[in-house]
Amino acid sequence: MLSSLESSASEANSHADWLDRWIARAPLPPWGLALACAATVLALVALAALLIEDPFHLARGQGLLANRDFRLGLTITALAGYTPASRHYLLRAAERNLATLRQLLGPRAAAALATPARWLPGFVPWLFLLVVPATALTIDRDPGLYFRAGYWSVGNVWSWSLGAFTAWCLGRSVVATLGVSRQFSAVAAALPEVDLLDRRWLQPFTNQALFMALLWLLVPALWAVNLVDDPFLLVVPVITLVCAAVGSAALLLPTRGVRRRLTEAKEKELALVHAALRGDEAALAGSLLAGRAERPGVADLVAWARYVADLSTSPFTQASRLRFGLYLALPLGSWLGGALVDWGVERLLR
Repeated sequence: MLSSLESSASEANSHADWLDRWIARAPLPPWGLALACAATVLALVALAALLIEDPFHLARGQGLLANRDFRLGLTITALAGYTPASRHYLLRAAERNLATLRQLLGPRAAAALATPARWLPGFVPWLFLLVVPATALTIDRDPGLYFRAGYWSVGNVWSWSLGAFTAWCLGRSVVATLGVSRQFSAVAAALPEVDLLDRRWLQPFTNQALFMALLWLLVPALWAVNLVDDPFLLVVPVITLVCAAVGSAALLLPTRGVRRRLTEAKEKELALVHAALRGDEAALAGSLLAGRAERPGVADLVAWARYVADLSTSPFTQASRLRFGLYLALPLGSWLGGALVDWGVERLLR
C-alpha cells in the first residue's frame, strides 16, 4: 500500500500542466503570485483607459460598484488570480494528505493495490470557454449588442479576455477536483482491512474533502458583489448552484470508498458476532474481539453487536460537519457584505 499511495501522490503531479509548473517554480507563493498578477492586470487596464478612454468615467454615478464594467472587471480579475492558485493548493493538499495516510496506515496496508484513478480528458477545460458567452448573453440579453459600434471598450475587452482565461482555469479546477476525489476513493477501496475503532486514518480523507469544498464555495463568494446589479440576479444564483454542486461532489466523492469500506467492515464484524452468539466457537477468530484474553459472554457479545451497529459509516465528525456549515455561510455572507459595501459607497459619494 505504501508504494501505491506514493504512486497516487505522484499521479497528481503527472497531471500538472504548464500553468501548474509555472506556479510551482515562481519565486512567490501562489497567493502572492495571484495578487501580483491581478495588480499587473489592473495597472495595464488603467494605462489603456488613460491612453484610449476617459479614465475618470469609472468614478461617475452613484458609486464604483454601480459601474458594471469596473465591478465586473474587478470580479473577473480576482477570479483569474484565484482559480490557478486554488488548483495548485488543491494538488498540494492531496500530496500532503496522501503522505499522512502513508504514516498512519504503515505496514497494515502493504498488500493493497490501489488502482490509479482516471482523470477527465485534457480537452474538458476548453469546453468551459462556452461559459463566457453564455454568461454575457444572460446578463445583456441582446446578442446584437456585441456588434454595435462602441461596445468594445477597454472595460469590455478586459472582461471578455480575462473571463475566457478564468473559465479555462475553472475547467482545470473541475478536472483536478474530480481526479483527486477519485484517487482518494480508490485508495480507500483498495485497503485490505479498516479499523472500526481507531478512526484517525479517516482524517486525511475528510481534510481533503473539506478543503476542496471550501475552494469551490469561495467562487460564488467572489461573484456576490454583482448582486447590486439586477441583470446579475439570475447569474449569481446559477453560478452559486453550479459551484455548490461541484463542492458537494468534492465533499462526497473522496469519502465514497471510505464509506463503502466501513460498511463492509461493520457487516463482517456483525456477522462474526452473530455467529458466535449462535454457538460457533471459531467465529471470533476473525473478530476485533479475538485479541481479548477472556472469552466474552453472551451479554458482552450482545453489547458489542449493539455498539458496532451504532458505529457511523460516515468519516465526518460533528466538528467537520460544523466546519462545512460555516463554509456554506461564506456565499451568503458575501452577498450581504456586497450590499453593505455598495450602500456605504453610495452614502459617502452623495
